[in-house]
Amino acid sequence: MSALSTDTCCRVARSQRCMSEQLVLLSALCALEAVPLKFNYFAAFWRDVANTPADAKLEEMLLECSVVTEYVDAVLLDERDSLEDPAIYEFMQHYYPKLCALASSSDAPESPSGSGGGGGATSGAGAVCAAVALAEELAAAAARAPLGALLGRARALALLAPHALAHAHEPPLALQHAAQALQQRLLRAAEEENSEPETGAGASEPARCPSRDGSDAEADAEGDVDGDEAGSEAAADADESAEEEPAPRGGLLARLTLAVHALAAATATAATAAPDLCDAQP
Repeated sequence: MSALSTDTCCRVARSQRCMSEQLVLLSALCALEAVPLKFNYFAAFWRDVANTPADAKLEEMLLECSVVTEYVDAVLLDERDSLEDPAIYEFMQHYYPKLCALASSSDAPESPSGSGGGGGATSGAGAVCAAVALAEELAAAAARAPLGALLGRARALALLAPHALAHAHEPPLALQHAAQALQQRLLRAAEEENSEPETGAGASEPARCPSRDGSDAEADAEGDVDGDEAGSEAAADADESAEEEPAPRGGLLARLTLAVHALAAATATAATAAPDLCDAQP
């Protein structure tokens, strides 16, 4: 049965108040198979269920379905780009913490350092390992990747981080580095956007009369001095950041959340501007 047909059956069963465990299982299985295709039928339907208090029993049925955990693992570990879809991201925001809580209450105690490494993204050890690996990947990619390519991974990290931090002895430095890299990338993007209209501003400045040594030579010398000072300051900042203590858990989560919101806004702005640029071309 296709994802669309299953979605239709689920919506009819929900309206008729005759949802069964077998239909919930079928819904989750179809969603798991369709993860690489980034279909959002499953996520949109169960997001609507979560937003309807009268459907609390249906939500319980979904949380008890083991295939949902596999779906969550597939999204967070393999198909993070699907989190660019608002419906899938909102589904994960609601259900992932609940699945983690169920896993924590039912599993045997595990190493808080995450050294066990298994259990998928809903286990404490699995969340720590997945968050650290993803944070390192994000920190390396943030400098060069387009903002839109960072959104899915940043949202995945924002989902994993609270559960990972709850099971780590101290906040992993990789998470702090990823948050810093995302903030720096967003600042650079904002500076580049603001500097574009000012490219012609230098044309109105009075021309300098060059001499043998020339005022232009003086300006170049001043530029070299300023560049050396800026470089030394940047190196000092880098040394300080390398030696700094791990950020507090609450502050780190807040920085990640702000970075995700800013990425989403920047991506939406770029997507809106793209059709306008196409229309403006002759």
